[in-house]
Amino acid sequence: MELGVTSADLISTMQFLGMLKYWKGKHLVLKKQDVLEEYLERVRKRGDQRQIDSSCLRWRPFHATPVTEQ
Repeated sequence: MELGVTSADLISTMQFLGMLKYWKGKHLVLKKQDVLEEYLERVRKRGDQRQIDSSCLRWRPFHATPVTEQ
């Protein structure tokens, strides 16, 4: 089975968490320590011991192919 995370997924999640801002004509990614600590605390409380096997992760940038007119 293959799963994918799109850039739209990442943007939506970061907007929801308040980690994306537009300031002085630029998009900024904010490292919000309180959001990260809150998440880690929730994981600790539920005793979640799941681990990510990094050898199973594969990342390839998306390269759109140009559309040719016929």
